[in-house]
Order: sequence, then structure tokens, then C-alpha cells
Amino acid sequence: MGITKFRVENEAKWEHQNRAEYTGDFIEGVTQDSYVLACKRGYAFVYARSSAAGWVSWHEYKFAPYKDREACDELWHEWHEVEAECEKARREYEEWESVRLAEWMNGLMEGSAA
Repeated sequence: MGITKFRVENEAKWEHQNRAEYTGDFIEGVTQDSYVLACKRGYAFVYARSSAAGWVSWHEYKFAPYKDREACDELWHEWHEVEAECEKARREYEEWESVRLAEWMNGLMEGSAA
């Protein structure tokens, strides 16, 4: 069986048909969030994706049936890797942002002292 990767045109319809329920696992995105669904036959991981230009975004689904334990484990392992990468990127951005703010504030202080 394994993992199936696909896109859905009507997400609400697919999620309703598959009796999808949110597990509470999500990664906050800029325009869209990524999240995990528990469906009637397996787990669906829903990743936010966007074009290189950033103008178009969509969700990519990855599905593993409950009866394929190895695929479910692989899916959760991938989820935790993505989650860790996003958390690292968020921390790096916050650090960069605080450095830029400090530089800006120092510039203001130097300008007012002149």
C-alpha cells in the first residue's frame, strides 16, 4: 500500500467524504497552515505548498492507511521532520528580526545624539 500523495480540488468535500477530523497537530504557515487529519481509513497529512513566485498556493495531501503501520510510522516521522524544520526556520527568522530591530534602534539613537 504505502503512502499516496495527491492534490484535491474541493478540500471540504474530500474531508467530509472521508470523515476527516483534525488531530490538533498543525504547523502555522504564512498564508496557509499544514495539519494532520484522522480519516475513516487512515491519516492524511495536509501540507501547504506554493509556487516559486508565491502567487499560487495549495494543499498537498499525503495519505497512509491505518492497516499499513509502516506507512503510518513513515508519515508521522516525516511530519515531525517538517515540524522541526519549520520551528528552526521560525527561530532563525525571529533572531534575524531582533538583530535588525536592534540595528535600527542604534541608528535612531546615534542620529538623535548628533
